[in-house]
Order: sequence, then structure tokens, then C-alpha cells
Amino acid sequence: MKINGVQAVMVLMVCSLILGKKKKCQSKTWHEVIIDREEAIKKAISEIKDNEIVLIAGKGHEEYQDIEGTKFPFSDFDLVKKYKK
Repeated sequence: MKINGVQAVMVLMVCSLILGKKKKCQSKTWHEVIIDREEAIKKAISEIKDNEIVLIAGKGHEEYQDIEGTKFPFSDFDLVKKYKK
């Protein structure tokens, strides 16, 4: 899978946050980083428990995903409808 510059920066930011947290505490919290946005949304929705929410942030209202300058149809809203329980 190819990633664009924005995705690469996002990966570095997530990794930095996780590593920074681990340096500040001895928590054994497990983290999973899923770069593929659809897979991440699908997994989050599949694991949600009663009285929990899933926050899907960062992309905005656009109905496309820009990968290396090419726009592909992509809607967070449609994915939530597709994968909700």
C-alpha cells in the first residue's frame, strides 16, 4: 500500500504520541495503529460496547480521499452506515 505525504506525517505523529506516552508512564496499555481508514473505522465499530462512542475525526466532510494527488470516492458517513451493528 502506498501512502501519501499527509499519511506519512500522520503515522509519525501517532507513533510519537504512543512512544511519548510510554516514556511518561509505565502503563501497559495496548495500542493498535491502522493506517487504512476504512479498516480502522470497521474495527472500531465492530469493537464498540454499549454506552461507548466512536469518534471519527480528521478527514472532514469531504466525500473523497486524496492519495498521491488522486481523489477516490470515500465517505466516513457511508462507512458508518455500512458497518454499524
